[in-house]
Amino acid sequence: MTVAKFNEKVSLSWPERLRMIDTLNRLPLTQQLIIEAALGFPSEIRLDLEAQPGLRTSVLIGCLEGASWPGHLGPLFDVLTEMEIDPLHRSASADGSKWQHLSTFKVRLEGDLNQLGIDGLRALLAELQKLAQDPSVEVKGVRAESIEVELQGSAEALERLRSLLGSGEVTQILGLRVEDTTPVEQMGVPKGLDLSWANLCGADLTEVSLSWADLRKANLSRANLRRANFSGANLGMADLSGANLRRANLSVATLLGANLSVANLREADLSMANFRGANLSVANLREADLSMANLCRTNLSGADLSGVDLYRANLSGADLNVANLSGVNLRRANLSGANLSGANLSRTDLGRANLNGATFRGVNLRGVNLRKANLIGAVFWDNSDLTELDKTDFQRRGAIFQDIPAPDMFSSFGH
Repeated sequence: MTVAKFNEKVSLSWPERLRMIDTLNRLPLTQQLIIEAALGFPSEIRLDLEAQPGLRTSVLIGCLEGASWPGHLGPLFDVLTEMEIDPLHRSASADGSKWQHLSTFKVRLEGDLNQLGIDGLRALLAELQKLAQDPSVEVKGVRAESIEVELQGSAEALERLRSLLGSGEVTQILGLRVEDTTPVEQMGVPKGLDLSWANLCGADLTEVSLSWADLRKANLSRANLRRANFSGANLGMADLSGANLRRANLSVATLLGANLSVANLREADLSMANFRGANLSVANLREADLSMANLCRTNLSGADLSGVDLYRANLSGADLNVANLSGVNLRRANLSGANLSGANLSRTDLGRANLNGATFRGVNLRGVNLRKANLIGAVFWDNSDLTELDKTDFQRRGAIFQDIPAPDMFSSFGH
């Protein structure tokens, strides 16, 4: 492919940049490889064939823009134009109609993917297109389990190919034995943008709507996401450190292992969100709605959760060391194994909460509602505000005080 080369900067608004990343992330692997070759990518920076599409896009844009971000995307737009691909999907593909006519099909071949290489993959695709009688069939992705190739194309072409391979009429392709095939399946219409691995550091995405978007491993550190809509989005392992998410909607979002340290989540809707294993240290969560959220094993050390609704939230194994929990609703919440050492619990409601194995070292419990809370195995230490009557009641309910001797079980027998 011959592509005009120039050094002009392509000026994109943030919504346009998001659509461009989505377009690139959804391209089949064979088209991504054509783009890399046309742009003259040196072999030393090319990724393995198995690399995730989002990672390929991130490396591609990063190499083009370098330190001058946002920078030289002109050559990329030239290549996409030559390939008749609209990078900003302003056509029918934007409404999902494109995906309704595409299906996928997997075939596993005997061999070594690393030995096959890019040239071997191209030759393999040409042979598969010939068998399918359709040059528009593309390789969507590959896996190094033997050589597993996922194809993308029309249902008719892929059914034709499956019939040849599944019936035993064709047992080898380019000398590679066919080991297994899968049924042809229609591609689902995307719910949201594919922005996985995207570099959106410092982006101004105020009030942007990214509901159900795929933002796994995306870099949104220090981004302005005020009042943005991320409902249902997948932000697993994303970097949101220092981001402004005030009044943002992350209800039902997935944030497994995400980094939200020092993020501003004040007044955000985080109801039913999954934060399992996330880092929320020193985050501002004042007046946020975390009802029925999963905060299992999260790092909330130093976080400000004052006035937060955590009714029935799962905080098992969470680190709440020196967190501000004043005025928080933790009724029926699961805090089993949580570390609340040094936390501010003034006016906190822990009624009927599960505090099994939780640690309360140096915590002021004056005014805290612990009525009908499960205190079995809960550890208290250096709680000077507790009366002897409180301690006796807590011990009766299974609590452990490490700064006073355990009750003598045999004292009544004269030993």
